[in-house]
Amino acid sequence: ASIGPFVGQNWGAERRDRANAAMIWSFKYSVIWGAIVAILLLLFGTDVAALFDENEAVIQVASLYLLLVPLSYGTWGILMMASAIFNSLGKPVSSTIMSLIRMFALYIPLALLGKWALGITGIFLAAAASNLIMGVLAFSWNRRTYRNSPYKS
Repeated sequence: ASIGPFVGQNWGAERRDRANAAMIWSFKYSVIWGAIVAILLLLFGTDVAALFDENEAVIQVASLYLLLVPLSYGTWGILMMASAIFNSLGKPVSSTIMSLIRMFALYIPLALLGKWALGITGIFLAAAASNLIMGVLAFSWNRRTYRNSPYKS
């Protein structure tokens, strides 16, 4: 939550080196934390699902979600941080475009195709794929913005 203001303040002070270091560390942290959560949910997802409902059908669907979608939490975190960073740099259009691409160009078409091909599993895979693809694109967009900035240190 604090990455946006930190990067924005350092960017505005022409301390692009500090802003860049913060961005890189936050992206690394996101991937590491996402991997930890994904592993925990892979191991204990069914137990977590059972905490919310006793119905076996609900537990089965929730467990499937907790098996598939968390694989993309790291890149989803990158997307969220890149969005906050773009907003703090006065580039809210970039942030909005990333969100629109993720939802309308990726998730909805992939979910429709996934539902047709694999049912609920396809919908969950579409969510994971959308997060993965857009997270990688957000990282690339962020890095390109940094490389093209007039001040780097």
